[in-house]
Amino acid sequence: MLLVARYSISGGFRTGLAAALGICSGLFVHAIAAAIGLSALLAASSVAFSTVKFAGALYLVWLGFSALMAARRGATGPVTGIESRQFSAFRTGLLTNVLNPKVAIVFLSLLPQFVDEAGSVAAQTMLLAAVYFALGLTWLFAYAAVLARTGRLLTTRRVQRLFDLATGTALVGFGLRLALSDQ
Repeated sequence: MLLVARYSISGGFRTGLAAALGICSGLFVHAIAAAIGLSALLAASSVAFSTVKFAGALYLVWLGFSALMAARRGATGPVTGIESRQFSAFRTGLLTNVLNPKVAIVFLSLLPQFVDEAGSVAAQTMLLAAVYFALGLTWLFAYAAVLARTGRLLTTRRVQRLFDLATGTALVGFGLRLALSDQ
């Protein structure tokens, strides 16, 4: 939600929506991993879990430092074109979700409760992921719309710098918390 907020306020509704689409698209990566058993491997192997966990933590810390540097420069980010800003938002959302091992564990522990072993497990898993995608995207769509609209009030350089500072600090904190969390 923090990424959608940052992109919606700094880049407008379409950029916030691109971040939301990236985040929700990451759900399908986790659904595929759960359907073919990779999530079970992640849950069973502390090495695999730790590898993904530290990759995700490093990515969050990098995003946080990027936001902090943007706050220091007084800029909203290095990407200037609308299309490239939206692609960057999508990619950031996707990678943030895919590199979060806790989402994989949720898919491993939550989805099987709703899967009938008699049918196609992969098809049911993908259907459930599609429902989760639709619900998540609906929520993030509304969230991005509200933030983009109110973000127009927050577009002064000073407010934007403060928002980048707060976002950067929170992302670095989330990254450190993820790195230090137990399996």
